[in-house]
Amino acid sequence: MKSWTLILCEGAHDQKFIAALLKMCAGWHSADGVPDSLPEPIAATYPKPKPTQSGGFRIDNLPDFLCKDDRYVTVRNLGGVERVLGQIAIDFLETANPNGVGVFVDANDAGINRRVLSFRNRYRPLYAHAAETSAGRVSPGQPRIGLWVAPDNVNNGHLDELVLTAARRSKRKRVERGERFITSIERAEPGQLTKHRTKAILGAIAQVEVPGGSLAVAIERAGGWLDPNMGRRAPFKSIVQFLEDLTSAAMGSSDQREGDRG
Repeated sequence: MKSWTLILCEGAHDQKFIAALLKMCAGWHSADGVPDSLPEPIAATYPKPKPTQSGGFRIDNLPDFLCKDDRYVTVRNLGGVERVLGQIAIDFLETANPNGVGVFVDANDAGINRRVLSFRNRYRPLYAHAAETSAGRVSPGQPRIGLWVAPDNVNNGHLDELVLTAARRSKRKRVERGERFITSIERAEPGQLTKHRTKAILGAIAQVEVPGGSLAVAIERAGGWLDPNMGRRAPFKSIVQFLEDLTSAAMGSSDQREGDRG
């Protein structure tokens, strides 16, 4: 196995959209025969059933496993920004040994600088060169480290905005109807969707893909509403390049080993 990159993100639909970007715009494909076909370092991180207080078992959301040539990517959601930028992420990374680590978080209203500072403070004790990471840039080393603060490393917001942009380009009429529907709901329930309007529109148009299904399932079914040409144009070109840098073995330095860890 030449290279393995682990991407951590907030939620299930973020995971599916990042996987769709890799597949639709960057030439990756889903790994076959998972988990049996996975190289041992990756297979060791495959979610295992956990006991519950009621005596049953539960399993974490399954990551996406992708391949391209001799590179592997795992896209895994941790269930929220407080987990991706928290101890849960660090605990998990201490049991893994990826060649690259990518972190996707939403800026929301916190701002880019605050997210970058939180990332550096949390990841620097594990990877000393995380202190050099800035939004939208991949830091070489062992492992390669990249931070993407959605939507674009400049403005406040979230990854949903990129999903809606893709859907608007490929399914314009459906999005327009979804927007009218959500506007009608807002009139009936003022203020209920103010902070979640984008996600509400995506949820409405997703029902065409999978009636009654989740947004994550719809994004997977629709390929993120992306096509290969979108990866060559803004706003997707920069995120596709970021993913290529993150997963490229050439970004790593053969002179840096485990001693780089703090």
